Amino acid sequence: MPINKETIISVFTEKLTLEQWLKTINKALDEAVLTGVQIAKKGNATLSFKFTFEDGTFLESNDIVLQQGESVNGAYIQNGHLYLTLTNDTILDAGNVKPVTNFSIDASQHLIVNYGDGTSQDLGPIFNGNVNIAGNFTANSIIENMTGYDFTAGSTNEHITRENIYAGIVKNGNKLTIVGALNLTRTGALSSGEDTIRFGIFDIPSNVADKLYPTTIGLSDYLDLKHIKGWFGPSLAHGVDLIGFCTKGSQNLSLWVSGLDNLELNEKIYIRYEVTLLLSNNLIS
Repeated sequence: MPINKETIISVFTEKLTLEQWLKTINKALDEAVLTGVQIAKKGNATLSFKFTFEDGTFLESNDIVLQQGESVNGAYIQNGHLYLTLTNDTILDAGNVKPVTNFSIDASQHLIVNYGDGTSQDLGPIFNGNVNIAGNFTANSIIENMTGYDFTAGSTNEHITRENIYAGIVKNGNKLTIVGALNLTRTGALSSGEDTIRFGIFDIPSNVADKLYPTTIGLSDYLDLKHIKGWFGPSLAHGVDLIGFCTKGSQNLSLWVSGLDNLELNEKIYIRYEVTLLLSNNLIS
């Protein structure tokens, strides 16, 4: 695991007495994992410590001046604690060096490090940025982060009533799938322009919108246009021909249904429109 040595370095910005050093070293060691300590005696009640870390690197402190009568005879690690032995046989506990016992992953997909003293530390998300995998990758479920998406239902007119059933959008790799479903009932004759309604507007992230390539016809940018069916009657046994189309705004998509003058009068018609769009680069130069 990576070791933050800045917490150790900050302890030695000036010469300390042994008592001062012991008060600060425990806090400094909270964020580092030691595997060994060596003492370099330099005379005149002065010594330094060489710390060896779990990753094989080491760090040597600045000189530490002992108080009158103090002398360090040795140092060792036991049960996760750093101990100093003095020449007068006094043993000083310099604090918990927190050995790592295991790692775990929580419900938010964060990597958790668990220490021998029962404490733990959140190291953050497992994946941050791009991940390149050579070979096959399998998982029980892969769900993309669908932040930046939203939906606003469309309106209707006085001769058609609507019941919104479902609206959904999902990105799966280099594909984007949008679904709209509703019930419509035509209650009267439709005037010009009333035979088309919008399922709704789907807001999408700009980096997804940039991968969609519409064609402009008239005043709209079309991504998809197809014949769809509206179903009604007992067991949805009867169908009516309609047209579904998808248009693109600057950072949104709209699903539409047209041909509503074909709806049977006073019959509730179930309509579902689904479209899948590629998000790969345009190969036409």
